[in-house]
Amino acid sequence: MISLPGLKSLHGVWKRFSGKHGDLKAFGKSLYPDALQEGTLLALYAKTPDGQTHEYYLELDAEDVKMAHEIERVVKKR
Repeated sequence: MISLPGLKSLHGVWKRFSGKHGDLKAFGKSLYPDALQEGTLLALYAKTPDGQTHEYYLELDAEDVKMAHEIERVVKKR
């Protein structure tokens, strides 16, 4: 379980990260709300400096979409 001070700490970390990588935040906003639907495929690809690659694919289902809307509701309350 995350404590309230822990959440406040994460908020500061997120502000620094999103300030440094504004394009990622803009990309995320461009996905909403159209891409937040059942059947959307999210793909994450990472390549390390030594050439290793990692890929992850996630297809949103109805429960994922519901959870995302619940998170949105909580975030908008602050």
